[in-house]
Amino acid sequence: MRGIKIYIGSLRIEVHFTVAFLFLLAVLGAKVIFDSKIYESGFVPEILMWAFGLVYAVGVIWSFLVHELSHYLVAKWFGGDAESVNLYFFGGFSVINLEDSPGRIFLIMVAGPVSNLLLSLVFFAILSLTHLQFLQEEQIAIVTMRVLFWYLVKLNLILAVLNLIPAPPLDGGNALMSALEFFKVGKIKSATIALIATFILFLIVLFFAFMTINPLLALSVFLFGLFCLSKAKKNLRNLRIEERISREK
Repeated sequence: MRGIKIYIGSLRIEVHFTVAFLFLLAVLGAKVIFDSKIYESGFVPEILMWAFGLVYAVGVIWSFLVHELSHYLVAKWFGGDAESVNLYFFGGFSVINLEDSPGRIFLIMVAGPVSNLLLSLVFFAILSLTHLQFLQEEQIAIVTMRVLFWYLVKLNLILAVLNLIPAPPLDGGNALMSALEFFKVGKIKSATIALIATFILFLIVLFFAFMTINPLLALSVFLFGLFCLSKAKKNLRNLRIEERISREK
């Protein structure tokens, strides 16, 4: 892996070099948002806009890290051997070695989205504090903080909802397969159901994306859907290969 490794006790956090691009994109995106949302409030020092952009970028990285750490902590709680937490431009994943227990795997998978929901509540609570009466409504810093934490609230809600989509390799897809296996549905049949669910959901979301008449949104949904479909299909193919090998032994 190209990047840096951070060790906290037995935990190894691997940060891919593409996270630097994510951080830069978050800073620049936040700067554009703050400029467009706050320019009507009066003169805003440029340094203040960049400072809040940096804070937002740290919040973005922190949101991804908390998501992956929640998988790690729940796995450790169940006695699993969680090797590392990995962060990339598009998110991250945790390397976990755990006995084949569908119930436990389900809880580990849903821990990620739940952590983002909780984090959105934390950011919303901080946002609410900026509306206390002793704070001057016209202060530019207060107005900027409200925009900052509101976007962090929305980011974590999006991460939670996105990861609950029942499509591998997202947490929702893995949780769906684990839940089906818990109710004695075979692995291959569970993977097949997940693939069908991914395809149906892909068609529904793509239809609404095209209805918005937003080419960029439609293209993004289309590419993301193809990615999920390819991963779900690959997962099913690997399970069939594993079953064939086990039969030949």
